[in-house]
Amino acid sequence: MQLGLHPLYRLYETADGWVCIAATKDEQWRGLLDALGEPSVGDDPRFGDASARAAHRQELDEVLEPLFRRQASADVFAALDGHGVPCEIADPDFARHAFDDPEMRERGLLVEQHHPKLGRFEHSAPPSPFRTRPDGSGGHLPWSVSTPARSCVSTTSTTTRSRSCWPVKPYSKICGSTDRAA
Repeated sequence: MQLGLHPLYRLYETADGWVCIAATKDEQWRGLLDALGEPSVGDDPRFGDASARAAHRQELDEVLEPLFRRQASADVFAALDGHGVPCEIADPDFARHAFDDPEMRERGLLVEQHHPKLGRFEHSAPPSPFRTRPDGSGGHLPWSVSTPARSCVSTTSTTTRSRSCWPVKPYSKICGSTDRAA
């Protein structure tokens, strides 16, 4: 079963669930090993740098999998987060309760639309803000930006017009990381 793109960018089973990691930088790799209590794994020449880790993916998976399985998800998350390793506890029921989550609404990650035949429905907002082109056109996409700080969705039907806007926050405010610009 495929659980990710690379041993440092994938899901790992824990003692009571799953965590997802995205340790794409060398300092995150070292933080991962420290958090899992196995810094000596970094001394293994098969895992000494990014290209060596890529060449020995299967072996790296075999080393990391038992390290994750010995701890609870919350403990793994706390340790990884404390060492600056991007991670998240996987929630298999996320889709079932996403639309009831106040934080999803607060962050503008849900959009309400009105359809002439189906009526009111909600769906997730675009994963990233769309910007207008320098010439002011929005291209062929139905998304537009009213200002650089807000992203909006507009739909028009024969009976209603709906416009949903949400603030575009810097990546660091959404994810708690400063590794990526907005």
